[in-house]
Amino acid sequence: MSKALKILKYFGIAVLGLTVTAVLAILIAGSTVTLEGERLTPAGVERNDSVYVTMRDGVRIAIDIWRPTDLAADDKVPTLIRATRYGRAYNIGFGYRVLIAFGQASGDPNLRPDIRVLNTAGYAVVRVDARGSGASFGHRAVEWSEAEVADYGEIVDWIIRQPWSNGRVGAYGVSYDGNAAELIAVPNHPAVVAVAPMFSYFDPFEELIRPGGVFDDWFISRWSRITKALDTRLPCDRGTRRCLREKWFSDGIKPVDADRDRSLRSAAVTGRANPEVLASLAQVEFRDDAYGATGMSLDARSPYRLADEIAASGVAMNVWAGWFDSGTVDGAIARFKTLPNPQRLIIAPLTHGGKHDSDPFAPADRPASMDMETQYRMLAGFFDPFLKEGLPPDSLTREIRYYTLGEGVWKSTTQWPPAGVSTMRWYFAPEGALSPDASETPEGSDRYQVDFTATTGKRSRWHTINGPDVVYADRREAGQKLLTYTSAPLDRDIEITGNPVVRFHVAASRPDSAFHVYLESVAPDGAVTYLTEGILRAQNRKVSTDAPPYAVVGPYHSLERADAEPLTPGAVTEIAVSLYAISALVPKGHAIRVALAGANADIFERIPADGELEWQVHRSRAYPSHVDLPWLVRD
Repeated sequence: MSKALKILKYFGIAVLGLTVTAVLAILIAGSTVTLEGERLTPAGVERNDSVYVTMRDGVRIAIDIWRPTDLAADDKVPTLIRATRYGRAYNIGFGYRVLIAFGQASGDPNLRPDIRVLNTAGYAVVRVDARGSGASFGHRAVEWSEAEVADYGEIVDWIIRQPWSNGRVGAYGVSYDGNAAELIAVPNHPAVVAVAPMFSYFDPFEELIRPGGVFDDWFISRWSRITKALDTRLPCDRGTRRCLREKWFSDGIKPVDADRDRSLRSAAVTGRANPEVLASLAQVEFRDDAYGATGMSLDARSPYRLADEIAASGVAMNVWAGWFDSGTVDGAIARFKTLPNPQRLIIAPLTHGGKHDSDPFAPADRPASMDMETQYRMLAGFFDPFLKEGLPPDSLTREIRYYTLGEGVWKSTTQWPPAGVSTMRWYFAPEGALSPDASETPEGSDRYQVDFTATTGKRSRWHTINGPDVVYADRREAGQKLLTYTSAPLDRDIEITGNPVVRFHVAASRPDSAFHVYLESVAPDGAVTYLTEGILRAQNRKVSTDAPPYAVVGPYHSLERADAEPLTPGAVTEIAVSLYAISALVPKGHAIRVALAGANADIFERIPADGELEWQVHRSRAYPSHVDLPWLVRD
């Protein structure tokens, strides 16, 4: 054998040896990794396990139980439920364990910040795959169905039978999970004494699906695709590189511990017949329209429609909302004003889920007002008196704690709007002015050709539900596509706290239109800052004299089919739009601006679907178009 061949031979053996060694190292490393949820507590049980709980109709619901790390054999701890339709946990593959072993990943990805903080605070946390989702059996014709809510009461029954339970249970969650937390009060189980709906929807139709009757096409289309994928996807078959990669790190929703071969999880998914959300909404134009094949409206399962049951439960409530989180802030205020339950409402400068600080006036280097870990520590502090000490829910003082944007100050009130707020009326005036003096509004009107490319951008209050921070860039350029009315510079600092209301008189060239109304602050250098907005579809403009189903701030539009009325082209019609609640300090030298648009192209449906549209906005003593601002003059 030549010297060269000998070298190649020994080189090949060396490479093979190194490869085998590396593979062995990977196998050993991965096999020796113990995830945090697999560690034993002093009680001798794993921190995390997963089981099926069988419901009254035989449907099996998958749950995960996370126990405190220091749980001793005789310990009795309170429990917090978080129910979701997005997957309670994911099955961790061997590849992820290898990453942990080699320092390329940290910890158990299912040990989420809320679980970690709440376990540390002495709570067991039970995560639930809602009926017809995740690894749970059953199907879901509608979100938060009667059967789903009844399931939660039975899961509470299961929890309080466990040897580690102290017999007291609470619930919390964000968004969908927040609505579920609120509805866990509906079965009126005596063990459930406190709930925390966070960044959730009291009236999902008005606050998210069709604000003012205008369809949120961006979110609903996206959410429909996501939920369909979650509800129907099984781990892919072996044989492709992508499938092998997925199986190496995770094979999707976590099966329960007893489901070693994943057959039960597969059966749960294969047996589903969940309707697609977007298709079910195809014929839903008004609040009282039937959703899909259910024969009932979406409202039937909205928290506000179940207000009597929630009130009867008497549970204490810790509600969270953000100023720039779709329409949830108005829902949170409506809940506070409607339900007699003891409530602590926190309105923060946070986006959906509390992920990002969103004060538009804060300097870029300012520390966040509160991170998510702080939020969950505050949540534990809310639950402690009721679930640990056994205090009655009515020991909680009803209050709203809110943050004033631009001032960076937290305040407290027991009513909304807060005491001391008065109404300041500003009239639309010639040459795009806002005037506090009605005499400065002689007969006149302003023509506006609707620009259907107008938008608030791709990082708005409506996008935050999908995770990004809210960033409204300087809107002076965007304002060139809108009809605007601007005040003179303010001669003192002004606090706007409450729901501004804009009433304007318009003659439109078409029978229907979407009205997007913005309140903005204009700095001395011309920079324009978004404060809040309101939305109304023209056919839904009727101000109802009927009693609203919950407390409403501003004009009440039922959004029901019987109240719909098309515009008469060319006829002057009053449009009354309540803007979303806000608390913001507008500094001396800044001006107030009202901007009108007929579209928000990156989010909402176009009305009308095609063609041109022209408005004639009238402003005079006969047609006093104006904005009413909830106003506090600062010294």
